[in-house]
Amino acid sequence: MNNNQQPPLGRNSPPTRRQFGQGQKRGKGRPKGAIGTKTIVQKLARRLHNVAQFENPITTVDLLLLQLRGLRLKGDIRALKFSDSYFAKFQPIESELGGWLVVPESMTSEAFSEREMKLNQLRTDPTLKDPFLNPPTE
Repeated sequence: MNNNQQPPLGRNSPPTRRQFGQGQKRGKGRPKGAIGTKTIVQKLARRLHNVAQFENPITTVDLLLLQLRGLRLKGDIRALKFSDSYFAKFQPIESELGGWLVVPESMTSEAFSEREMKLNQLRTDPTLKDPFLNPPTE
């Protein structure tokens, strides 16, 4: 590479001013076996607790949801607002525009009956034993 030519920019070749100099070492990064915040939270959420009201142990998430429900029933406004905003994430989105309803083509009752009669000729009775599916045992 010539001195007047700039190195290509991108993920694999950072600009010269940002590159590690001669003899400089990179950071060690995350040590082996270290766990992140997400993993810690997931482990806490899945931890089982024995509660006298229930036969089987329940998870921390279930305990939190039960506590939230209890606060809502007592009339706690903050719990009500939080649970409404939290559970709204899981509700289907209602749009003013509506949506599309896909329906099969319209046909007369005679045409429908004729089509079903033809299809019924190809169908088999499910109560009959199929020799291919249930071979005789001898």
